Order: sequence, then structure tokens, then C-alpha cells
Amino acid sequence: EIASCLVGSEMCIRDSDRASAPLRNIDQASNRTAEQLKNARTRLKELQRQQKDISSFRTLQKASKQVKNEFAQATERSNQLSRQLAQTSNPTRKLIRDFDRAKAATQKLRQQHINHLQTLRTARNALQETGVNTRNLSAHQRQLTRNIEASDRALQGHQRQLDATRRRQERLNQARRSFQSMRGTAGNMALSLIHISEPTRQEAI
Repeated sequence: EIASCLVGSEMCIRDSDRASAPLRNIDQASNRTAEQLKNARTRLKELQRQQKDISSFRTLQKASKQVKNEFAQATERSNQLSRQLAQTSNPTRKLIRDFDRAKAATQKLRQQHINHLQTLRTARNALQETGVNTRNLSAHQRQLTRNIEASDRALQGHQRQLDATRRRQERLNQARRSFQSMRGTAGNMALSLIHISEPTRQEAI
């Protein structure tokens, strides 16, 4: 009986050791998947940020074009009033006031247009540094959308793989705890039988 218990204890130890190897493999696989998931998230954030930058650049382009048109109209209005003043020997107060207002508006719009151009140039350079061709934004935006969709699918795939690995890891952890519990029980039983047998041997002597 003692030998049987000892054998059973040794078997539990061997089974527990066998369970440790798959757990180590799963830990390594989980770490690799977690790293892939992290990289996929980083890549997706980069693509989304680039998409946001392109949208901002388009908005800036639209605003710059609008200011340019307003500046051109204001300049034309100012030049027209300037010609009227030059052709009028005795201009009215209203004409002078209209000219002053048109001139001030032209100067203000001119400065806004310059500011827009500078901001637009900075944004264009920033996009070009990330590989975006601002002369063909539509094509690049379509490609960017496809890349974002692919990155999102990869991210979801890595997440599912990581969840599955963690579930498998938890099942093996439970099995490992069961093995350890069995090993402890078998060891205690073996020790108890050894203690019980010792008085019997002494009586036999």
C-alpha cells in the first residue's frame, strides 16, 4: 500500500511537470500575441491620425480658397473706388468713407490670406514628410481608408487570438491547481501510511 501511494504521488508530480510545459508555451504565445496587438493598435492610431491630418488639410485648403476669393473681390472693390476718387474733383464724404472701408477690408483680407498660405505650407510639408502626396489627396485618402480597414481587421484578429489564448491558459491553470492538490493529497497519504507502518515493524522485531 505504501509503495502504491508513493507511485501515485510520483505520477502526480510527473503530471504536474507535464502541465507546466504547455503553460510556458501558452505564456510565450500570449506575450507574442499581446505584442502584435500593441503594434496593430499603434499602427491603427497612426493611420487614423494621418486621416485626421488630411481632413484638416482639406478644410484649410477650402478656407484658404475662400479667403483668396474674398481678398480678390475686396481688392477689385477698393480699386474701383480708387478710380472713382481719381476721376472726381470733389468727392463726397460717402465715397471717401466707402473707399477707406474697402481699403481697410482689403488689407485685413490680405493678411488673412498670407496667414492661410503659411499655415497651408506648414501642413503640406508635414503631410509630405509622412509620405502623403498633397497633389493627389483623393487617391491617397482612398488608400488610407483601405489601410485603416485592414489594420482594424488585424487588430480584431489579434484580440480574438489573445482572448482564446487566455481562456486556454486559464483552463490549464485550473488543471495545474488540480494536479498540485492531488499531489499534496497523495504525498500526505504516503506519509501517513509510513508512520502507521513503523509501529507494526517494531512489533514484528
